[in-house]
Amino acid sequence: GARAPAAAATAALLVLLAARGVDEVASLSLPPPPSSPKVAGDVGGGGVGRRAAIADMGSALLGGTTTTTVAALMTSSPGISSAAAAVETTETAKAAAAAARSSSKATSTPSSFSVYSVLPDASASLSPSLKSVPPSKFLTTIAMTDGRNNGGGGGGGGALWLGEHHPSFADHALQADFIRAIHEERSRKAGFGKKKGGGGGGANMAIGLEQVQRQFQDGLDAYVSGRITLDEMRGRVDWDRRWIWSFEAYEPIFVAARELGVPLIALNVDSEDLGPVERSGLPGLSRDRLGTYITDPVGFAEFAAPISYRTYVDYVIRPSYAMHRDMGLLRATISGQRLDEDMTFRNFFSGRILWDEAMASRAHGWCVDNPGGLMVGLVG
Repeated sequence: GARAPAAAATAALLVLLAARGVDEVASLSLPPPPSSPKVAGDVGGGGVGRRAAIADMGSALLGGTTTTTVAALMTSSPGISSAAAAVETTETAKAAAAAARSSSKATSTPSSFSVYSVLPDASASLSPSLKSVPPSKFLTTIAMTDGRNNGGGGGGGGALWLGEHHPSFADHALQADFIRAIHEERSRKAGFGKKKGGGGGGANMAIGLEQVQRQFQDGLDAYVSGRITLDEMRGRVDWDRRWIWSFEAYEPIFVAARELGVPLIALNVDSEDLGPVERSGLPGLSRDRLGTYITDPVGFAEFAAPISYRTYVDYVIRPSYAMHRDMGLLRATISGQRLDEDMTFRNFFSGRILWDEAMASRAHGWCVDNPGGLMVGLVG
């Protein structure tokens, strides 16, 4: 399931084509928005279900005091943004995870990789192109040590989102490699602001996890601080029920975080709160609970207004809804409550935007508390 609409809406996308001896680029073409049958609660080219969800959000939230607008937390430099994707190799990727588990001396530099900036084309031909980016420049960009995001200070801060295929051992091994490389780069060029819950020595960074719900932050803290084992952390965050994808695939990331002293931050919405939204839309959750995830309701509503966001919905959320429907997954909420009929698009969409906003607001909050700090978010 694709997440992080801010990434999908950016004009330029940096694609990392993967590592470990593979250097391939497929020809790029952008098809027209995928079509899907009309569904209950969704009429016309995508508008009514989405507008209803936003209207739900407005009626549920706009009576309260708003706070700072949640920014689109993306690394930016000319023609480059920080979304990344790893290409699975034909070698057994589990070996990389096993190596990280067995050795505390894992390399801090990704073994081999090529980087390309995707130059978009909004003309009728829709023919984006690729431009090679030097790996060294890419590293300083994603580590935010190139002076572009320093806010007038000595070190760069913000949030960097690393994409993944959830079951891919290779993707997670690559993420761990880049976390180590970023930590080394930022430690070498120390001076990255004040830390409040930041970590990683002079690197002032944290790892944000879509995979862990906010209510389990204590379990992550206990693991990074050395008070519990990796297996105990797995139980404390209820991994096998709440996320289900292979815990072992993510182990290189957890091992790196503990070795480097980098905090792990739970980003995701609690399933006890997401379930009511998937049943009844945003009005299904109380204003107080919504406010813990949506800290700026006005900005939240305005973010969904531009055509770029509607394009994201057509390209990403609608196909995801159709896939879930075809697989028979719309008869239950994420918390396991059975539904009498398929979840409507309106409620499905509401759950997805709440999921996204919960992660964005948590990442934004950490960045505010840690000026100059870098949040490396892992999403897929």
